[in-house]
Amino acid sequence: EVRRFEAARKCARLLGCCGFSLPLQLRYLRQFSLSKVNFGWVARAPPWTSSKQLWSCFWSSVRRCRYSSPWLRCLFLGGNLHLDVVWATRLLSAVFRYHLSKGSGPVWSRHSGTASNALRSWMKAKGFSEVRPWVWQHAFAAVTVDASLSPSRHTLPSLSGAACHALRQGWRAWVFQEWASSGRHEISSLPSLTSSLFRSIQIDDVRSWVLSSAPAASVGLGATFSPATWDRVSGVGHSSLCPWGCQSAGYWDHICWSCSCRPAHAPDKPACAFLARFGWTLSTNHLDPTQVTKVRGWLTECQSAIWSAKDH
Repeated sequence: EVRRFEAARKCARLLGCCGFSLPLQLRYLRQFSLSKVNFGWVARAPPWTSSKQLWSCFWSSVRRCRYSSPWLRCLFLGGNLHLDVVWATRLLSAVFRYHLSKGSGPVWSRHSGTASNALRSWMKAKGFSEVRPWVWQHAFAAVTVDASLSPSRHTLPSLSGAACHALRQGWRAWVFQEWASSGRHEISSLPSLTSSLFRSIQIDDVRSWVLSSAPAASVGLGATFSPATWDRVSGVGHSSLCPWGCQSAGYWDHICWSCSCRPAHAPDKPACAFLARFGWTLSTNHLDPTQVTKVRGWLTECQSAIWSAKDH
């Protein structure tokens, strides 16, 4: 087990030397690095510490978004890449295949060393509650994982896929709750991080935007570092001024939304705090796509302006 994790980390470090774009780097990490360790987890889950260290190694190899929240990286990019959830979807898919080949599911047990005990323990730790054998619900995510259904050769992909999707969504809900209690400075300026708010986040849309460019990744994953904050925490004499030339302290909200010297094309601050801060879209807001595109374009422009000011 130790050798497998080390092989995965070694592969990740090697991929980090190639200079791939973020989408390609994540794809190759899944294909070449994660595959070295994501097998054999049947009777127990991989240790959380080892999964967390591997995830950190993946992001060290990415060589970008250094100051992003690890929980936000999990939320938007970890569903198919973080070992802590990928092993569970793999085992859940195996349960469906077992049901198809044997005519019934594996033994529902709490005995150590069984697949059901491994999955039940992991589900409980992530906030799922058991409804009946091989059926779980996640109240925060409002999803049901049903592995009790009898699949046929034709329905196996759809039944297994739906269950794995619900499992990943429940895991993301657990990640979201961990981020909400993490004490990150940006959380204090946001509305209450409720279950209904989590369910309204358009994960796929935000992920696509985050992977579209380096500034978008920094904004969407919470890696923005304003000049004023950088000057305060670094202690090395960097300029703390707003890059628009107003001579005021350059905090993120000031740079994006309240500076009187912003360019004329800068949009007004949107009512949605998550769009204004991270560029996230919520299904409950019903915003005009043109407005979303304009706000996101402006946020990436602000991030690029901060980087340019630091280079000088």
